[in-house]
Amino acid sequence: MNLQQLIEEAGYETRSYSGRGMYGKECLGVCTENVNVIAFIYDIMETSFDQDRADLEEDIMQIREAKTDSMGKGMIVYFPNVPYNKDEDEDEEEDEEEESVE
Repeated sequence: MNLQQLIEEAGYETRSYSGRGMYGKECLGVCTENVNVIAFIYDIMETSFDQDRADLEEDIMQIREAKTDSMGKGMIVYFPNVPYNKDEDEDEEEDEEEESVE
């Protein structure tokens, strides 16, 4: 299980994000509109502990590298060195949207 799966297991919706100074490179991001950033970090660490994850050190390292950006009403937490992995459902939805636009 990677960090994206861990965050989703903790109940958060992930997305791709290109943060400041990333020059269009996309990474893993999470909007935290309804919860503060500290609660978000706690939730993913608690999920990690609950699962007795062998790669806890890697989780902690990636979480330490997290950055935040303001998005109007909420905040996004993003992980510049962690790629965002689209699932097949998202690819299908994007294809359908492109076809309906044409």
